[in-house]
Amino acid sequence: MRATFYPAIVGALLERARKVAGLSQRRLAEAVGVNQPTLSQIENGRVPPRVDQVARWAEAASTSSGVIFSQADQVAATARQRGIEVVLDRHPEGGPPGVVEGVELRALLEEVLG
Repeated sequence: MRATFYPAIVGALLERARKVAGLSQRRLAEAVGVNQPTLSQIENGRVPPRVDQVARWAEAASTSSGVIFSQADQVAATARQRGIEVVLDRHPEGGPPGVVEGVELRALLEEVLG
């Protein structure tokens, strides 16, 4: 079965919001209170963001955490409709077989959100 990691969806949406706002990873990392490598790991779904980080991130990118989570729910619902399991935690070895992430996950975001 193919699967994706819900925090990876959130991370991809946060990356999208950062880019729309024209912010660099370095500048946003300062606003969120994390270092740039951690911010990159969040955007790439390797590290789940904390709720307070999502709120600061969204504020810096001129959106809201409610919008980010609503969009994440829309993408997750579409993934489930396509038979892609949406999991909350990564498998200890990095994920279940057939993980949907990276370019494929960002394509799904664009398809759902435009």
